[in-house]
Amino acid sequence: MPFGNNTKNQWGDKEILADAVMTQKEMAFRYNVSASESITPNLHNEFLELLKDEQEILSELYTEMQKRGWYPMQMVDAAQVTSVRQKYQQPMA
Repeated sequence: MPFGNNTKNQWGDKEILADAVMTQKEMAFRYNVSASESITPNLHNEFLELLKDEQEILSELYTEMQKRGWYPMQMVDAAQVTSVRQKYQQPMA
């Protein structure tokens, strides 16, 4: 089955990186859930370390995609950061 605009049933770098991002996001989600549900401190800490590793890999993948123009980033100013921070720090009613 073709992926995206690729009609030769072959994946290029863009498709491979996109698939790697989706895989890493799924792994990070599963490690996060596992850490949350771990009863013993050692197991909990191990899952947190694995989660950290997955987040670092994701960051590297996003950086590579951004360098290639496949993941555009928008710069924000300090006022926007403050606004978002305040929005999510408000107590829930």
